[in-house]
Amino acid sequence: MRNTWKIALAFTLVLGLRGALAQAQLITGNTSAFGGGPIYTWDFATANIAPLGSFVPFGATVDLANGRGLAIGGTEVFYTELTGTTGFGPTDVIRVVPLNNGAGGAQIRTLPNPRSGSGIQDLTFSNSILYALTGYDTQVPIVYGLNLSTGAVIKGPVTIAQPAGTNLGLDGFAVLPNGNFLMNDGDASCIYREYSSVDGHLIGNTINVPGGPGFCTGVDTDGVSLYFLTDFNSITKTDLAGTPIDFNLITGTFDDNDEIKIEDISLVHPVTTITDLGHGHLFFAITNTDDINTAFDIQTELLKCAPNVTPCNTATATVLGTGLKRCVPTTGAGAIVRNIPGTNVDVPFSPATISEPLVSGDVLAFRISTRIGTNSDNTKCALSTHSNATNLRLYYDSVGSPSNFALTIAPNPSQNFYLHSDGGTCSNGVITTDSVGVTTRFLNNIAPTAAVPRCKNSGPIDFNKPTLNANPFIIFSTWTLPPQP
Repeated sequence: MRNTWKIALAFTLVLGLRGALAQAQLITGNTSAFGGGPIYTWDFATANIAPLGSFVPFGATVDLANGRGLAIGGTEVFYTELTGTTGFGPTDVIRVVPLNNGAGGAQIRTLPNPRSGSGIQDLTFSNSILYALTGYDTQVPIVYGLNLSTGAVIKGPVTIAQPAGTNLGLDGFAVLPNGNFLMNDGDASCIYREYSSVDGHLIGNTINVPGGPGFCTGVDTDGVSLYFLTDFNSITKTDLAGTPIDFNLITGTFDDNDEIKIEDISLVHPVTTITDLGHGHLFFAITNTDDINTAFDIQTELLKCAPNVTPCNTATATVLGTGLKRCVPTTGAGAIVRNIPGTNVDVPFSPATISEPLVSGDVLAFRISTRIGTNSDNTKCALSTHSNATNLRLYYDSVGSPSNFALTIAPNPSQNFYLHSDGGTCSNGVITTDSVGVTTRFLNNIAPTAAVPRCKNSGPIDFNKPTLNANPFIIFSTWTLPPQP
């Protein structure tokens, strides 16, 4: 990177060959090392080639605070600053602002630098993970994979084993579809090398950016093609092997008539995030008339389980949200009664809105349990004149008993996920056995079509067991959503 370039305050964008570049929206980072200017967004998918919007990143009016590293995840912009009194100092935090169609906005949150005291050279996204390339420009480069909501390290650290004599100041960074890292040896090198994402060793594959550019300062991928920022004023598009596909020239002027210089680019990377926990709608019945005048608490839990393991191992799962409906009666309005299809009990989740990133292979599950009904202080509620119950039955997987819960996994809209299983259906009356032959319980967004439901029983419920006033939750079972794609 050359420290003498200045930021572009005003420019026009002139496209060369548009071709396949028309499918991607790109965002440019701050355009110099010591800049104080805006970040611009262009949409190459439209005939209008003017910037969609721009914003000045926090601190960019001060030299050295320039939005150096840049990545777009979903609807958010992640960027870093290099701070210090001379040269390039360490990065304090990763800042997050809304993309807002390129207009930015107020800072949403900050994420910690995973390598305190080091400069973050570049950011990129892959599989909903934010990757930070650290060490710029005097330390051995190390890559960290971060939770995009909290900044917690979930991948790495991976120390990059560069060839002897190469520049520590890497000036391009992307995660390839195979998971490995693609980097060059600094802004004056247009040879990009592939490094293992497991141990950082050099794979041996290289790409020499076509067209003979003198400087290469950024790279990104949409999983099909590579986009290289070349000579501070152009974007070269290739396939994943480096074969040229397209070329776009960016030209313009500064206020002092200097030529425009662009530093970095980022595609808008899709991310998968749970953003909203809706209500559970679950169908219950009592199986014994002796349980009339017993009130029940109904609890639901959304679990995040070990990746690619089904059914969910609840012992090691993380609870993302919990719903609790207290003191559901067995007489009067809204009462749980003794028949199919059961009574629809509405159980809201808390919190209702979250931000939980999901990566490929993540497994979600829905756990349902019950206990004797309680007040907010967990004392037995007045509606429950009994302190125990023979059983509570959950009906599911039928047209009349479509037990489900609502969940928003962005970028998809809110969906209802229904409880299903294999095995037999359930009989009415006082039969207390579960549906027979059930070997798997699962969730999907397909509404059930069967006329007769399946069922799962809680078994005995007691306010005073196993220890005095313990009133433990009795788990019906857990239904698992297949691993995330």
